[in-house]
This record gives sequence, C-alpha cells and structure tokens, in this order.
Amino acid sequence: LPPSLSAVPLFAPARPAGTGRLREESFSAHIAQPASSSAVDSPAAPPALARHPLGERRLSSVLQRSQKACLKLWKPKSMSAAVRGWEGDRLYSKYSRSKEWDERATAVFQALYIWREETARLADESPHYVCPSDLLIDAARTPPLSVDALQRIAMPLPPVLGDGTNSYALRLIESVKSALAAYEQRTSKRFSVTTSPNCPLGELLAEERSSSGANDVRTAHTKKESTGKSNNTSTPAAREKAGALAAGVAAATLVALLIWRHRRT
Repeated sequence: LPPSLSAVPLFAPARPAGTGRLREESFSAHIAQPASSSAVDSPAAPPALARHPLGERRLSSVLQRSQKACLKLWKPKSMSAAVRGWEGDRLYSKYSRSKEWDERATAVFQALYIWREETARLADESPHYVCPSDLLIDAARTPPLSVDALQRIAMPLPPVLGDGTNSYALRLIESVKSALAAYEQRTSKRFSVTTSPNCPLGELLAEERSSSGANDVRTAHTKKESTGKSNNTSTPAAREKAGALAAGVAAATLVALLIWRHRRT
C-alpha cells in the first residue's frame, strides 16, 4: 500500500461494552437536548374534584343498563320481519322510479329478496355477501331462466353462488321462474272478465240487465198508453240524455271491475 493509506486503520477500534455513543459523536449534537426530569420541578397535581351524588347515580344507571344488555342473547330477525323490508332497499327505491321498471321487475325483485334472506340463513352469511342488491336489480330487469343467463348477468358471481351451478344458484333460478309464473297468472286474471255469482261485478251486470229489461217493458207499456200524445223521448235532448246515462253506467261498471280486481290481487 502507499504510505498515505498505510497509516489509516482499516477497522475502528472496538468500543468497550456499555459505553454507547458519546454525545459529541451524535449527528444531532448541535440540537439542544431536553433536560432530565430530575432537573425540572414537576408541577403540583390538581386537587381531586369532589364527587357529586347526581354523577354517581348516573354512572350507576349506565353500568346497570350495560350489564342488562350483556345478559341478553342475540336473536336474529324473524323471516317475516326480514322479508317485509324489501321495499326499503336503497337500490330498489332508486331504480323502481325509472321508466324501464315495471310490475314484472318488482315481482321478480321481491322473490329474489326472499331468496337472498333464506339463503343467508342457510349459509350463515350476511344477505349482501350472498348477493349484493345491484345484482338483484340486474336479475329483476333481465330475469335469468338458466345458468347461462345467470352467468351473463354477472361473472364472476358472488362466492356463495360459485359458478352458477350449485344448489343456491339453482334455487335462485327456480325463484325467478316461480315469480314470473305467478305474475303471468295474476295478469291474466286481472284482464279476464268473469260473471260468477260470487263476483260483485257479476251481480252488478245481472242487476243492470234485469233493470234494463224492466225498463224496456215499462217503456213499451207507456208507449201503448200514450198513443196520440206528444212523445218527448224522441227529441234530440232526450236522446242525448239517454246516451249520457248509458255512458255513465258503462264507466261505473268499468270502475267497479278495476276496484274489485285490485282488491283481489
């Protein structure tokens, strides 16, 4: 080695154990170090506040309520109570006001909501982990009637549904089919007119036919008795009045039909 480097030691001499780094060797030696706690006189502790009886009573009541709450056993909501909240779903309240939403989508969403609650109880998972609400909305808009249709709605599916072929996913498809069948049956009944004796509309129509027949008989008898007299029923005003009365009867019949069907459904 050259003479200039031979004088430089390759390794620093070992420092005795326990000495640590000296204050002068610290990189922060130029910063003022805090004084030791022994050098500073500690301030006197503030005097303790006197206990107030009202505060002690409130603290005791809080502790008692906490103990009672800890003794209660957690119970899940009943199935009926959980299902009743389907209309309060946030996404349903948002999308049900859109123009693309119809009664069929509402029926499918309600069925899927019930399916989700039942599946969450069977799988011991939270409902939104089983199937989030946005997936329920998409399935209500485009009801999946097969595994392929379900996979086209969302892929990958939630973990509980797997690839769409397990028992939970197949129950979802069956729930959709049942909801659509019930909706179609309700719709067909709503627009079919029945004249059954148990139907208020049938009674109304029967009364209307009987009253119209009696009116025809009375009108014929009146015409025979009023031969040679002035017949005011043939005037345009009388005919207009009769037409308005017939239109009113038809409108009342239609309204009665709609009210009765709405109560049935």
